[in-house]
Amino acid sequence: MTVRSEPRALAALLVVGALVATLAGASAEVAVPTTYGDAMRWYRAAAQGGDPAAQFFLGYMFENGIRVNASPAEAAKWYRKAAEQGHSRAQFHLGIMSEPGDAAARWYRRAAESGLAAAQYNLAVLYDRGRGVAADAAAAVRWYRRAAEQGHARAQNNLAIHLAEGDGAAADAAAAIALYRRAAARGMVDARYNLGVMLALGEGVARDDGAAHLWFSRVAASGDPRLSESAADIVIALEARMSPGELDAAQQAATGAGERLVTAP
Repeated sequence: MTVRSEPRALAALLVVGALVATLAGASAEVAVPTTYGDAMRWYRAAAQGGDPAAQFFLGYMFENGIRVNASPAEAAKWYRKAAEQGHSRAQFHLGIMSEPGDAAARWYRRAAESGLAAAQYNLAVLYDRGRGVAADAAAAVRWYRRAAEQGHARAQNNLAIHLAEGDGAAADAAAAIALYRRAAARGMVDARYNLGVMLALGEGVARDDGAAHLWFSRVAASGDPRLSESAADIVIALEARMSPGELDAAQQAATGAGERLVTAP
């Protein structure tokens, strides 16, 4: 049997297995599980007893092959049982498994309406790209905004794009800049690039070659296969129009490194 090893997951798995079994009404006299096999039996017992948390975790283990053979069919079965009881993360995972069909939008919507930011973002992407639903920029903006308000960096970046272009909402360059800054501060490489563009062109903000140089330098150093080469070219172009003093300050500001970057899907 081929399984995926999760070296640090055993303790958490056993504890959660015990908790869900207890919540599902297991006898207090039943021994606490001490092996993956014990935990799986507890999960199955709790899941079969109707506990949505156990059903979700069992589905997750089958989806990812954690100590069991990966089985999309088994994962979907247990996710569905949990999802039908309102478990938002199970609904979200069913949405992922249902793409690109229209069922994905239905499951994402149920999870999104419960407040799950990742589901709000994925639903927005479906509307943005017309995937499984009719393309609807206004609906995409609405769901990006709800996820962005919860700090979802990719949603902040995509919402900023819509606001900068006036697509699905009134154009608002200043709001776009603010969103790009929030996502860029969290390491979102696409937002850093887009923020650099607006700073270099003076869109929604006074032109600032030094700040643009900083963000493009960070993108260039990220190694992102889509954006780093273009960003490096822009850094060279910016340096050509900067004074020696501006260039020195910009190069010093660009020396920061070791940041965790988030890329768009």
